[in-house]
Amino acid sequence: MWGGASRRAQKASTSVGEAASRRPKAS
Repeated sequence: MWGGASRRAQKASTSVGEAASRRPKAS
């Protein structure tokens, strides 16, 4: 699931990073 999404997440690493920080869901 995180195969292609991870590439998109890299572009939005800022948004994703903040969202991940709020939700410790991880990997």
